[in-house]
Amino acid sequence: MFLIPKTSKQTYLSKLAALNIFNETSRKLCTGDWHYVSMFDNGFRNENAFLAGDGMETNTNPYLGDMEIIDVTDSLKRMGYYNNHVIDKNSPVYCASHARACVDLLYGKINNNAPLNSVILEDWFSTLEAKKTVYNLIDILYPKVNSYIQSKIDEWKKNNPCALI
Repeated sequence: MFLIPKTSKQTYLSKLAALNIFNETSRKLCTGDWHYVSMFDNGFRNENAFLAGDGMETNTNPYLGDMEIIDVTDSLKRMGYYNNHVIDKNSPVYCASHARACVDLLYGKINNNAPLNSVILEDWFSTLEAKKTVYNLIDILYPKVNSYIQSKIDEWKKNNPCALI
């Protein structure tokens, strides 16, 4: 079972875990993944698979601060996962928006020299408006990272255009 540890705006749920938590913004933009039942039932092997931020393998905080880090406590309650999956019930559960989760996934793959073909914009962001939310964060991060990361982002963008297909 997937247990959510104490989170903060500096160390938060992200990546595929975040893409499986739905709130009003994700509903409006039609973003996210659809594996939430298996994700919460089967969990992840280690915290680096679902957490990002300070002290984690994936940390975009130096570039994005706490942009798009939101409190998803009520969302988890509405989804029916709060009581059985949240360890610390005395503080909010912080999570990346779907756009931030996508950027965290991409950044993590680049830093691990992993193939970028599993971060597919079209899989989680079906509208042009939704895709722009990801590109807006990339536009903020891009000038702050080194040229290697920029080149990998450019490579990813070629395969994941901010346009409807």
